[in-house]
Amino acid sequence: MDKYIGDAVMALFSDPADAVLAAKGSVEGVQALDLDIGIGAGIHLGQLQLGTVGTTQRMSCTAIGDTVNLAARIEGLTRVFGNSVLLSEQTALAANISFRRMDRVKVKGRAEPVVVVEPGSPPDGWNEAFEAWTDGRFAEAARGYRGLNDSLAERCERLHASPPKDWNGVTRMTTK
Repeated sequence: MDKYIGDAVMALFSDPADAVLAAKGSVEGVQALDLDIGIGAGIHLGQLQLGTVGTTQRMSCTAIGDTVNLAARIEGLTRVFGNSVLLSEQTALAANISFRRMDRVKVKGRAEPVVVVEPGSPPDGWNEAFEAWTDGRFAEAARGYRGLNDSLAERCERLHASPPKDWNGVTRMTTK
């Protein structure tokens, strides 16, 4: 564990599969307490800078870099998508876990989009609905997601009713 940040915890793992297991275990642990609080974990694998920052009066060990920023942005997406654990597709592939794609997003502070996924095997029809979504076939995507993830189905229905003019299969996130 690196540190507490307000109501968040930043932890570093050498193995991405361990990070996913820890995140899922944390969610299950909080849910078992039967408290009325949400928990979200964002995971991304990559290079970072680890070291001591500050002044002689106040020093702290921390991790910084694009990897840390993207993990924090992915954690923020748990509230958008209503998922407890999200990670980059790159991390899921490195962890060798099954996953279902949620969206291609361009997060604030990053030029390139990232595919955000949820751990777990995709149910029948999920991948086809995701492809329809990224292709801009929102009505088809809504039908595919209905019953699998109603919030994604509703999102697709809203976009079908008012399609973006410049859809390129990437959702632009404007908030942290």
